[in-house]
Amino acid sequence: MGDNACCALIRQIHCALQKNANNGLRNAGLTFAQVNLLFMLRDHMGGSCSLKELERVLGVAQSTTAGLVKRTEEKGFIESFGSEKDKRIKSIRLTEAGRAVCLTAIKQVQEMESKAMESLSGEERSVLYSLLSKMYANISEPGEQG
Repeated sequence: MGDNACCALIRQIHCALQKNANNGLRNAGLTFAQVNLLFMLRDHMGGSCSLKELERVLGVAQSTTAGLVKRTEEKGFIESFGSEKDKRIKSIRLTEAGRAVCLTAIKQVQEMESKAMESLSGEERSVLYSLLSKMYANISEPGEQG
């Protein structure tokens, strides 16, 4: 098995996880990308950040970030506001509804991960995590890991 086969398999796993997550989150009116945004705000950004900072952390284009934020805000899970110092800077923060839906979504994510790992022993899970962490470290930018 070559390196390309490994990357293709990782991509297939990612697509299957994303599809399952989107199906599971449909009842909550969320997508995998929106839940990822909510988790990122909650867990890594203290509940709020600037749109530019979010764009950098997500590693996607400004237009992609703006669309994701707009759709998530329309659902009431985040709210945007202007900086008091510079009105040109738009920031976003989790709402109480956003915090609450994180609790529901995390259960679904945990169930999905358990299903993906169910045939692996504890040692195999540990090895897999270690190897994936090393792969990510090899390809990520300094300071991007987390």
